[in-house]
Amino acid sequence: MLQKFEEGKAAAEERVQSLRRQLEEQAPVLRARGLGRVPLLTARVIRKFEDLGWLGRTLLVLGTNALYAYEAAAAVRIEAGMLATGDVDVLYDARRKLVMSGEVGERGLIGALQAVDRSFRQVERCSYTAANKDGYMVDLLEPQDHDRIMRQGPARMSAAPDDLVAASTESSRWLLNVPKFSATTFDEKGLPVRIVTIDPRAFALQKQWILENDPTRDPARRRRDGEQARLVARLAVRHLGLGFDDSALSALPRSFLDLVDRLDVPPIGESPLW
Repeated sequence: MLQKFEEGKAAAEERVQSLRRQLEEQAPVLRARGLGRVPLLTARVIRKFEDLGWLGRTLLVLGTNALYAYEAAAAVRIEAGMLATGDVDVLYDARRKLVMSGEVGERGLIGALQAVDRSFRQVERCSYTAANKDGYMVDLLEPQDHDRIMRQGPARMSAAPDDLVAASTESSRWLLNVPKFSATTFDEKGLPVRIVTIDPRAFALQKQWILENDPTRDPARRRRDGEQARLVARLAVRHLGLGFDDSALSALPRSFLDLVDRLDVPPIGESPLW
């Protein structure tokens, strides 16, 4: 049994090394073709979540970085201005129990981030945000009022005193109940990174809801919310074949679903302009 185990382990390690070499050989080609899209630090943070078993289970990528997954799945290229961001928003599903292992896992989100970049610290007077020395930020969000009756204490991923405490957002209240969306894209070095986020139709409706229901939001951000909402809605229909009349979106409230007409979704047969 020991011999069989050791032989299997050696074969697996050899296979992993071979695949790693193939990735490294193909990376420059992908980079030269302009397919390396995800910023390096963003990719490293998301890969850390993947390595810890949190991505798609406990954490979902929200916000602008979700567009990398949508464009990869749709085989289109979204213009750079629509993708510009200096942070990562992650949605925390407190219903899922975490498997904590090692010092990084036991320190929760802040431990994971510091394993990527030691300079990450919780932002003073903003307990849901961590920032590194260059001002790159990670925001931990949770649906408003989610599980408040059953849960005691703040929504955090560990008991570490410096771990992030999730901020409640009304616009994400229903997002844990919509379909997840996963796609593999490439970072700026041409190496793969898997992004797990929400269904693009839910993304578009949420952005439109924020545009129309959050007057305190910065005007420039509100304008881009509307642009992203319309772009992703068109992408979902024309390139991914996803309709807004799908029962999979039934978990969204009527206040979201009634916004479909505002998204300027093109009729079948019309080519969208990107």
